[in-house]
Amino acid sequence: MPGLVNHLLANLLQAAFLILLSPLVSGVLARIEEMMQGKHGPSIFQPYRDIAKLFTKEELVSEDSSWVFRFAPLIQFVMPVFVVLLVPALT
Repeated sequence: MPGLVNHLLANLLQAAFLILLSPLVSGVLARIEEMMQGKHGPSIFQPYRDIAKLFTKEELVSEDSSWVFRFAPLIQFVMPVFVVLLVPALT
């Protein structure tokens, strides 16, 4: 039983690590691309600022929208997390 708990904890930590680190990777790649083009763009932490701004925006949903429209953002977030939990990368 302790082995199972350790394995589940490791998978959850791996998923959290990947979710928290992926915007940083995106920012670093954008920064490298800008440097190669001779430009000076935003900070490597700009994706984190964009995500924070996205979460502060008001949700606008029509009363006539279907359940697919309401659950699509949730599914778009849950599916990559589910894949990360299924693929043991740090074992």
